[in-house]
Parts: sequence; C-alpha cells; structure tokens
Amino acid sequence: MELSEIVKIWLQENGYDGLCNPDIECGCAIEDLMPCGEPGIRCEAGHRKKASPGSGVDYLIYPGKG
Repeated sequence: MELSEIVKIWLQENGYDGLCNPDIECGCAIEDLMPCGEPGIRCEAGHRKKASPGSGVDYLIYPGKG
C-alpha cells in the first residue's frame, strides 16, 4: 500500500477533505491527493471551503475540520 492510500483512508475515517500547507498556500483534496508525489513535513489535514469568485479555483483546503 502506498503512502497516499494510507493518508487517504485516515483522512476519510477522521472527517477531513484533504491536505494543506498554509505556509505556502498549497492544498489538495482527497480526490487528487498528493499530486506533488508526497506530502511535505508541514502538510496537515484540512477541510474544503468554497473559493472566492474570480479566484480561478472552485475550492480551497484549509487546516482543521470544517
């Protein structure tokens, strides 16, 4: 089992939507987990929140549970 699979299961079982690193404004949802290849040491579990209109994305991942 790959690290991304283990993290995905843990996130789902604990009510999170993905990972984020607020230090560098980075986030990924469970559906596209770790497109970078691996989480950084500063990544933390987060929740999905609708992005502001005109931001170019539909949602952002913020630290903590929603």
